[in-house]
Amino acid sequence: MRQWLEYVAVRSVAMAIRPFPLSAVRRAGEIFGLLFYLADRVHRRIAIANLQVAFPKRSEKQCRAIAKAMFQHFGRLLLELQARGKGEADAFRRNSRRTCCLASRRFRRWSSRSNRRKARVSATTASSVNDPATCR
Repeated sequence: MRQWLEYVAVRSVAMAIRPFPLSAVRRAGEIFGLLFYLADRVHRRIAIANLQVAFPKRSEKQCRAIAKAMFQHFGRLLLELQARGKGEADAFRRNSRRTCCLASRRFRRWSSRSNRRKARVSATTASSVNDPATCR
């Protein structure tokens, strides 16, 4: 039941913010992250403690500022992703998959070319490295 209520809350927020411009969505996300920073004491303390361990030379005030900015960033990111909608995410996924396939094919072709030349190049590499006149 709890998961269903969380799902309904997230979907209603996503539907409510879609008509707004992206700049307004980002600002609302920053406010959402700030409210979460102020309300969620447990995760705020964990974030500050982790920052103090990661950056021992920073003061507690600096770690608090970093944690606050991090929560604002996550809130902005969350609402921005919700505002984009599923259609744009699917289009991005399709385009990125096609780009990865093209890149992997090209890399495979480059690696096979380099393997063919490896035998010829390996004999000359040692002598050209030792002779500064040939390295240009």
